[in-house]
Amino acid sequence: MSSAAVLLAGCASQQASLNPGNTLKIKRMAVVSVAARTFVQQSSGINGGGQEELDIVNWKLDDHYEKLFGAELQNRFHFSVARSPYSPTSFLPVNDILESWDQPGEPSPEWSSIQIAGRAHCRSNNLDALLIIGRSTSMDFLANTSHGLRGAGIYTRDTPASHISAMHVIAKVILFDCATAKVLAVRSVGNIAEDSSTGRPDVAPVLAIDPEEARISIAEWSSARRQKVRTELGNLPAKTVADTLKSLFTPVARDKNLF
Repeated sequence: MSSAAVLLAGCASQQASLNPGNTLKIKRMAVVSVAARTFVQQSSGINGGGQEELDIVNWKLDDHYEKLFGAELQNRFHFSVARSPYSPTSFLPVNDILESWDQPGEPSPEWSSIQIAGRAHCRSNNLDALLIIGRSTSMDFLANTSHGLRGAGIYTRDTPASHISAMHVIAKVILFDCATAKVLAVRSVGNIAEDSSTGRPDVAPVLAIDPEEARISIAEWSSARRQKVRTELGNLPAKTVADTLKSLFTPVARDKNLF
């Protein structure tokens, strides 16, 4: 298994397409990320399994993800991108919203939980839209089991049928319209498969890692191990940014020569 070489399943990638008129009204944006505040290391196998969690807020991965997506929005899609402070806790509800979707522009009660924070950030920075990056939860598409994969983490599985050790960043991007305080679209963070029929991200950012390293308890991590995990998690979504945003902003909505 190679980096970003597995298909997403059960993530927020199959939403309705954007109305081109909506994106044509967007000129100035900001990126908010709350996707990488907790690291989850889980294992499963014939002898059972376990799970550990680590607070990684001070790794500042979300700040790094904001810069990655912000640069792409500005350089490839020609939006004006603002960088301004905000309260991450105000946007944390996006991490717990189930990946279900009814109609674009008609947010469920769960989506309404970010309306106040979104409006405030939009107003104080004179924005047209927000791109919010949140943690997602997916079924175990690596081994096709009932286990869930969530956010930033490492997953290992060792059975006669499967031997897996992988790092993952399971996340979604949410386009929030400042004028209406409504969610316009949601996409999974990922690459678009060459044979994709949807044009939506369906290849998750996953990296195969050494099985022995993957099984080291978080409590036993050396400083070098901690730094390695931090660096790999920072780099992992980088190659998915272009496809993720390409799926969000259709060619007809922007310059037809962009893609």
